[in-house]
Amino acid sequence: MIDLTLTVELEDGEKWQVRPKLGTFIKFERQYKMPVSTAFNEPSLEHLAWLAWEASRKEGRAVPLFDKFVDNLVDLDLENDDAPLVDTA
Repeated sequence: MIDLTLTVELEDGEKWQVRPKLGTFIKFERQYKMPVSTAFNEPSLEHLAWLAWEASRKEGRAVPLFDKFVDNLVDLDLENDDAPLVDTA
């Protein structure tokens, strides 16, 4: 289980929180050809932005194509950044 909440803020002042679901993490692994667990060892801004973008799309939020989304991104805050991989055993 991955516990991750991202707060997105765009240039126009729009701000929201999003929690990627399992399907989003699987799409991430296909997109970047790496396990999401590896990505969290040293998370890149692009990876976090992509997760926020894809999760926002999955929630039905109208977001532009990824590059345009990144161009309008002002802030991206990661909650639970000290241990996003939660042990459920």
